[in-house]
Amino acid sequence: MRVVTYSLSVDGPPQTTDYHEQLFSSVKSLRAYNRVVAIHVFLYGEHPSEFVLGLENEGVTIHHMGAYADAVQRIRPRAFRTLARYPLLHKWMNFHKLAALQPSQVLQVDCDTFFFDDVEILFDRTPSVITTVEKNRRPGRVRMDTTRTTSTRTSCLRLRNAKTRQQ
Repeated sequence: MRVVTYSLSVDGPPQTTDYHEQLFSSVKSLRAYNRVVAIHVFLYGEHPSEFVLGLENEGVTIHHMGAYADAVQRIRPRAFRTLARYPLLHKWMNFHKLAALQPSQVLQVDCDTFFFDDVEILFDRTPSVITTVEKNRRPGRVRMDTTRTTSTRTSCLRLRNAKTRQQ
């Protein structure tokens, strides 16, 4: 099973931000070319209900992860104050939720990624974009291989440019 993931963390009351609009546009562009790939969105903080409903209408699985600082504290109680200030850590805190699915490939996507073709092409042609997830022997732990991870945006642009040259 191939899985596409997004992760978004916000502070404060639920309100639509540029990140919400970018993420929704990214999902819509992905769905324009592929209606069946599994998409999982991990949300930290409070998000507008219409945003969540819009994603669900696109067949997205939503994971409400709670407050970002609380999630970091559960992982590293002694260092959470410092780690919670790192705004991108949440992207790497979600793999345990996917372990039960036993995905063969996971593609982490930034909110501002726009797809110009079927995401399956990225899975098939660009294995360097893939981050693999496998369960460790210890229960509740997930190990990820990030040695083959590159920029999704670069790969999407390469794919778009290659398609343009073919036409």
